[in-house]
Parts: sequence; C-alpha cells; structure tokens
Amino acid sequence: CIRDRAQRDLYNAETDSLIVLARQRRELEAQKSIISDQSKTSKERQAAAQKALEISKQMEETELALAEAKYKQVKLENGLSYTKDEERRKEVEHQAEIEQKQADYLAQRKEIISQLSGLQVADTNAQIAAAKAAATAKANAEKAAAEKAKKTKEDAEKKAAETAKKIQQEVLTSYENGITELQLKIRERNIGIVDKQK
Repeated sequence: CIRDRAQRDLYNAETDSLIVLARQRRELEAQKSIISDQSKTSKERQAAAQKALEISKQMEETELALAEAKYKQVKLENGLSYTKDEERRKEVEHQAEIEQKQADYLAQRKEIISQLSGLQVADTNAQIAAAKAAATAKANAEKAAAEKAKKTKEDAEKKAAETAKKIQQEVLTSYENGITELQLKIRERNIGIVDKQK
C-alpha cells in the first residue's frame, strides 16, 4: 500500500538522519566553542563562525526535509481518514513544527552572524588603530628628523660663524700687530732721523 510504503520511507529517513544530525550538532557546538574562545585568533574564530553557519544550514535542510515529509505523510493519511478536525489539527501541528524549526535555525544563524560581525568589526578597528599608530609614529619620526636636521644646520651655521669670527679676529689681530709693528718701525726711523738731525 502507498501509505505504508510512505510511512516506512519516512521512518527510514528519520533513522538515517539521527546520527547525521547528532554529529552535526556536536560539530556545531564545537565550532561555537571556538567562536567564544578568546585564546584563539580572530581568523580562527571567524573560520569557525563560517563553518558553524554551513553546519546550521545543512542541519536545517535535513530537519526541514523530514518535517516536510511528515507533513506530506499526515496529509496523505488525512486524505484517507474521515475525521476532519483531527486531520486539520495534525496538519497544522506539522506546519507549526516546520515554522518553528525555521525560526530556531534563523535565530541560531543570526547569533552566529552577530558574533562573526563582531569579530570582523574588532579586526577592522584593530587595523585602523594600527594604521593610526603607524601614521603617528611616522609623523613623530619625521618631526624628530626635521628637528635634528634643523639643529644640525643651526649648529653648523653657528660653528661656521664662530670659525669666521675667529678667522676675522685673527686677521684683525694680525693687522693690528702689523700696524703696531709698522708704527714702531716708523717711530724708529723717526727717532733715527731725529738723532741724525741733532
């Protein structure tokens, strides 16, 4: 009979999915644990979030396929039954189960996406802060280099001015000595002339 075959197929599909869903739940929890683990790098945590999203989608597909199959089975059975209120109640309950599963998975993925976004924002903020720090360090280094170059130039100019002044002083001293010597020679000659005239 078609109804018995459909029930058996549904039962086998549910049985086959038990281990798969259990493994997926375990893996999803492992990925969530990595997402929350502060000792992991942001990159590792983001990869875990992406993996968790994939697992969540796979689980949703599996569970929704089973819920849809149950719903179809109930509809098939209701087509053969005569109690309308009970039939309608079973159909509505299975539709509600499908809606609830979709809502649960949507909330689960929203939480994971929120964590992933938080990690990405934190990375972006860290990169911005690092860029600002690098720019500030570069500006400070350039300022220090400019100040050092200015001081070096000022020191060189000061030293050059001192050297020029020293040379000028030596020249003036030399001129003064030369003039004094010349004046002394002139006096000596004048004295020699005065002596000769006497």
